[in-house]
Amino acid sequence: MNRRRFMSAMAALAGTMGLPLPGAASTVGFAAIPKSLWVWKTPLTDINNVGDFSLKYGFNTIFYSVPPADRGSLPALQSALLLLKKRGLSVYIVGGAPTWGQDQNLPSSFHPLLNLAGQGAKGICLDVEPQDSVAWKTSQNHQAIGMDYLNFLQNAVALAKSNGLPTCVSTVPVFNNISVSHNGANILGAVTSIVQAQVLMAYRSNSSAALRVAARSLETIAAVNGKFWFGVTTKIGAPSTISYAGSTAGNFHQAMITMDAALQNEPGYLGIAINDYQSLRTLLGV
Repeated sequence: MNRRRFMSAMAALAGTMGLPLPGAASTVGFAAIPKSLWVWKTPLTDINNVGDFSLKYGFNTIFYSVPPADRGSLPALQSALLLLKKRGLSVYIVGGAPTWGQDQNLPSSFHPLLNLAGQGAKGICLDVEPQDSVAWKTSQNHQAIGMDYLNFLQNAVALAKSNGLPTCVSTVPVFNNISVSHNGANILGAVTSIVQAQVLMAYRSNSSAALRVAARSLETIAAVNGKFWFGVTTKIGAPSTISYAGSTAGNFHQAMITMDAALQNEPGYLGIAINDYQSLRTLLGV
């Protein structure tokens, strides 16, 4: 049994017995599981610290939103991405807003996103989240909004692909409940058939609850041979039902180890995606 599986097995056993893992074992086990990290509101001048943190805690992929003040500093971004790549870290440049999915024409801000990613990133990650749009919240016609989003996504992915960039997107389980006539039985299936990977944000501050919420979505992703990270959040200020912000470091480590153990055999599983760098640092006390 390799180290990762051994630590995961320890975590699962401890969980069933109601026992916490010892601190050192908890930290080592957490570092051993495959993970990606959302990085928001972090300037390029701090990117070396992001790399140090990522390597210490076992992250292999970073979803980085370049701050507006740094978007004109392409040489600095290129240097930062090269530094992270040399340290074995893959970076997706993040962009998006709910309004992006409301028009089949790509927004003017999409092209600068490709330019940023073209400085050495592995790809782009579209965090559009149409379910947070005013249109979604004020209309019952989620199918039509979903179709607009899917049309946008097809155009965005095609242009990114022509620039040599794979596309990842954020998704939510509610997409699995909305039927559309577009490459799949529902929005989630259609999205999965279009993009190269996704972060399924089944946010709950309890691993068992998160897995229950995501169960049908995981079946849909597997049915179309999709790849996914399983999203969790540590965001400070988010409701305690969805965020681990109020957890202790040890309990959070154990929850992630247990969740990874439950997901290891899911088709297309890439790891856990943790939101976000700044909040996680606070949770871990670093």
